[in-house]
Amino acid sequence: MRTFLADTVAAHKALGLPGETDADRQRHVNESMLGPAVLDVARHPTANPTVDSALPSPRKAAGPNVAYDLLGTFTLHGVAAGVASAPPAAERAPEP
Repeated sequence: MRTFLADTVAAHKALGLPGETDADRQRHVNESMLGPAVLDVARHPTANPTVDSALPSPRKAAGPNVAYDLLGTFTLHGVAAGVASAPPAAERAPEP
């Protein structure tokens, strides 16, 4: 995870976000994310995703991309947890 970079131009494009993050802000966010308070890459240098299912989603992706609904496991700091992609809150059915 030492190669993690936040707020890249490519990430903004892929997510359909406007603008760019200036270099100083990006450096600060990267230092915070990689440090002991968040990812703690000095003690936990890897994160491991496992995808068990990847099916085309009925949701529209940004630009010409195709959206997928994913199910799997994500291991971070040695703890595995089940994960699933979910539609944005605006697209979710209201809870009863």
